[in-house]
Amino acid sequence: MLRRLSTLLSRQCSLIRSETIDSTFRNYAAAAGSMALVKDLREKSGAPISDVKSALVEANWDPDSAYQNLRKKGLAAASKKASRLAAEGLVGVAVAQYSAAVVEINSETDFVAKNERFRDLVRSVAQTALQSDLPVKTGSNEISLDALAAQATPSGASASDAVAEVAGGVRENIQLRRGFRVDSEAGLISSYLHTSPAPGLGRMAALVALETSTASLTEDQQSEAKEVGQKVAMHAVAMKPRYLSPDTVPAEALEGSPSTISSHAMYQAHHELESEFVLFVIVIVIVIVNIIANISPSTCLPVGIYDSIMCPRLPRLVTVSDQ
Repeated sequence: MLRRLSTLLSRQCSLIRSETIDSTFRNYAAAAGSMALVKDLREKSGAPISDVKSALVEANWDPDSAYQNLRKKGLAAASKKASRLAAEGLVGVAVAQYSAAVVEINSETDFVAKNERFRDLVRSVAQTALQSDLPVKTGSNEISLDALAAQATPSGASASDAVAEVAGGVRENIQLRRGFRVDSEAGLISSYLHTSPAPGLGRMAALVALETSTASLTEDQQSEAKEVGQKVAMHAVAMKPRYLSPDTVPAEALEGSPSTISSHAMYQAHHELESEFVLFVIVIVIVIVNIIANISPSTCLPVGIYDSIMCPRLPRLVTVSDQ
């Protein structure tokens, strides 16, 4: 009887032990699956991990529903941050054979400008501006900001929605500020990016369109022309011109220009007169020293580097120590 009871107890303990082990493994598997879902949704949305976990719990661990909830929250958060100052950011350049586009997207801090999601956003919006057939303003080549914001990016979302989604993920105000496109049907496009942290991105950018007189260029001619265009673009970035031509200068900018130009001209003329007067005084001093040296050689400067200037007629002064 006791032996039979012992056998039954051992079997019951084994059954309980196996159920406990199975439950533990199931919990580990569920935890591993949950962590994988959190990791994937975190990379996809860019939201903080605490928000990702909360969204998954609310959506009963459905990643698609959780992503939509995070996206809605991000858009709402982005609209609340729209009033903040966004003075940092990057410019993105996209170049094709006969056209090029540049866009500027601002952020609140330069830390966000180093974020890969933000950089991908700038690249995608620049590519959107390049591939779109949106009209540009004559003279400035600027694209309408509203039209650019409504264009679909390579991801399928509009540029404004893509900006808002990244803003919600990084929890900063991000603004699409402006965009430009340059076309050259008979020539080529060159670009220059200043302080470029990655290909196609930079802090400042310039586009130059070159038109050729011949129908086609050889590869060597194209490379030389692109190099020239890049140097011109670099020069434009260095000089920071505000307008492309006199026709594009607005009337309000011309109101104060005559007085500014005249003041600059007066300053330059005064500076030139000062330089000429200093040069005249130096020449007079040299002439006087030479006259004195011809009268009394002992008054000349000692032999040295200035002898050929101050005493051209006395190549070397003989002194008592030399004798």
